[in-house]
Amino acid sequence: MKRARVGWLIVTGLWGCASQGSAVLPLPDVRQSTSYTCGAAALLSVLAYFGEEQREDRLAFRLGATEDKGVNPEAILRVAREYGLTAELREGMKVEDLEVAVRNGSPVIVALQAWVDQPTDFGNDWDDGHYAVVVGVDGNEVIFEDPSVLGSHAVLSRTELERRWHDTDGVKMYRNMGIVVGGRAPKPPPARIHMD
Repeated sequence: MKRARVGWLIVTGLWGCASQGSAVLPLPDVRQSTSYTCGAAALLSVLAYFGEEQREDRLAFRLGATEDKGVNPEAILRVAREYGLTAELREGMKVEDLEVAVRNGSPVIVALQAWVDQPTDFGNDWDDGHYAVVVGVDGNEVIFEDPSVLGSHAVLSRTELERRWHDTDGVKMYRNMGIVVGGRAPKPPPARIHMD
């Protein structure tokens, strides 16, 4: 549940629809600033979608993010709830469950294997955990607001996601785990804000 690819935190607006007209939730584009804050950056984007302004470094601290372990999913639940949101950790989810959640306006933070330096068999890989937010499902594609990608959505086929959709926190193994976040109407940040 940490990421190996490093970037700078940048928040921009990424709004739109998938190629075939399927709705894509308008989460702000967020780039994680360290190799282990993908969980904090994913939650940052979700919070902004619901109108909560925060900084990645502060969220990382509240989540207890560490370089060797990343972020525990239970911490994401706790902090999301501290903002008055509902957050439910579900295991054994299917892509159809993601589709229903997104259709209902609820982004889903998933833990999966991603962004390896060498080609790997993701079905047997438990060392490259990463958090990303499912924002849409369009036919065979699952669409992510991915804190390792700036300016675009990341996509995986349904089959690719099923192969990668597992992670561990060092104690427990999670399979097809998602954190469904909701509880109130979205309030994405405005496209323009006056500079005071």
